[in-house]
Amino acid sequence: MLVNRQHTLARLAHLVDAPPDSAQVKRFYNEWNALWSAVHQLAELQDGDLLPLLRRALRHPDPFIREGALELAGFHYDLTDDAELLGHLRLMLHSDASEDVRLAAASVLGVQANAWDEALVWALTNDPDEDVRRAAFAGLLRLLRLGPGPEERWLREVEAGRLGLTLDALRAIAARYDL
Repeated sequence: MLVNRQHTLARLAHLVDAPPDSAQVKRFYNEWNALWSAVHQLAELQDGDLLPLLRRALRHPDPFIREGALELAGFHYDLTDDAELLGHLRLMLHSDASEDVRLAAASVLGVQANAWDEALVWALTNDPDEDVRRAAFAGLLRLLRLGPGPEERWLREVEAGRLGLTLDALRAIAARYDL
């Protein structure tokens, strides 16, 4: 079913601009969940009016909203030339209190960055959450441009515990391919 674009954008704008008070939290999450499918559909269509709302949502006080906005913007729009937005994603990766937001930021940067990204290196070597470090490792591995087959092979090595989530492991992989 095709969404009512204007209605969806208006409802999302209201949610982004009116963070919930403690009495409204359940209603707020219900509204976000009810909107998700329609907003996702607009993101898949790369609706130009949605991206500014997602930018605002990246600064939302609720980590669930920030994470959703990261995923929608980062996996459905080409952000490679948007230095301001990528800079904000790097800041989120460095400093967001939510490991889910940092995980989403690492995943998005691994897809959106054009080259080895220092924020991903920082997350790999410094983030306290193993899932965030794993996403940073995967993003940096992707940025080596080995292709899906070799990337999956090396990620399986990590999962099996035969390869560590380290910068040295990535350097060894790069050297193996003369990169």
